[in-house]
Amino acid sequence: GFTMDQFLGDQIDAASAMTYNEYQVVLESGIKAEDLNVIDMNTEGVAMLEDNLFANKEWLAENKETAAKFVRASLKGWKDAIADPATAVDSVMKQAEDGSTTKEHQLTMMTEVAKLILPEGFDSAKMGYTDAAAFQQTADISLKFGVIKEPVKVDEAYTNEIVEMAAK
Repeated sequence: GFTMDQFLGDQIDAASAMTYNEYQVVLESGIKAEDLNVIDMNTEGVAMLEDNLFANKEWLAENKETAAKFVRASLKGWKDAIADPATAVDSVMKQAEDGSTTKEHQLTMMTEVAKLILPEGFDSAKMGYTDAAAFQQTADISLKFGVIKEPVKVDEAYTNEIVEMAAK
């Protein structure tokens, strides 16, 4: 399942959890962080990139300015949300289905997501860029475990061109 119900109900001994959501649900349930054995995929060298923007190569070739405007607006939104999480959460709560979440949980998630998007010491001018080494690791893991069938042509698989255009 996509909840922590089985883990919290002692039906399973281990669960995959995002630091900003499910892990927080476990902590909110009263379990102390020191009572958990957390395996960080980054530390283990098996982390994979997530939450990317995808575009058809042909569409992108003809719509770079539109893509750059979208990326620019997205990055501005993230920067604004990180700078003022309470306002971002108020916006989300206006759209949330009644009873599906709480303002407190959303604020915790926003705080934790901010740490992923803009880690301490990270240059905010690099937000949105794809890291070549992280991309290669993701491609290698995907090939090793059969997610993809052929090695990735990294120079054709992603570009930072649109992010660079958005920064101007």
